Amino acid sequence: MDEKRFSNKEAIKFGWKVATENILLVATILTAGGVSFFFEILMRMFRKSERILFYAIYLVSALIQGAFTMGQIKIALGFADNKQSRYKDLFSCFHLLLKYIIASTLYTLIVVLGFILFIIPGIIWGIKYQFYIHFMVDKEVGPIEALKLSSRATYGAKSELLVFGFVLSLINIAGVLCCGIGLLVTLPLTLVAWTYVYRILERQLETPEAPPSYPQEQIPTQDQSSV
Repeated sequence: MDEKRFSNKEAIKFGWKVATENILLVATILTAGGVSFFFEILMRMFRKSERILFYAIYLVSALIQGAFTMGQIKIALGFADNKQSRYKDLFSCFHLLLKYIIASTLYTLIVVLGFILFIIPGIIWGIKYQFYIHFMVDKEVGPIEALKLSSRATYGAKSELLVFGFVLSLINIAGVLCCGIGLLVTLPLTLVAWTYVYRILERQLETPEAPPSYPQEQIPTQDQSSV
């Protein structure tokens, strides 16, 4: 039976403080969005005339966005650990791209298989292995090890993670309803809140008998969130 292993309220509160008191994650989101928009324009130019070039651009775009995703997680880990986070961290995970491709492919296959098996397994497995990217960025482990660690970290917390994900979805819907501008707050909030939860569950792997130890809510100084 699942049991509560983290606090939704504390995670969202921490995510809110980081998102509203620092501009670093907003800058990374705008950067990733701008690069994605640039590649989207290129793909539209060659969608009908040069199919090979179109798919090549799509592949490059997907790889860069994957590296940016890992970079944003690294920055969020810095906030969760009250360590220094800088804008350049957004570009610091390109060396993990091969691991990311393999792990993401395995994760997608697992979830798709689960949905084929009457949907519910897909939801459970999606939650079970969702922190594989966090483990790759945080520990620089391989794809299989990252999936295994995520499985261990989420054991006993799947129901709570499902509820937490639903709450964050509602928060992001609210961001969309605020003319979309609200996403500049809700997306960083979501990233940091999920990373906050990851850190709590990851720490419990090392001290399984200890009660949850929430990261301190101290917000990094200006030097820590410099762009």
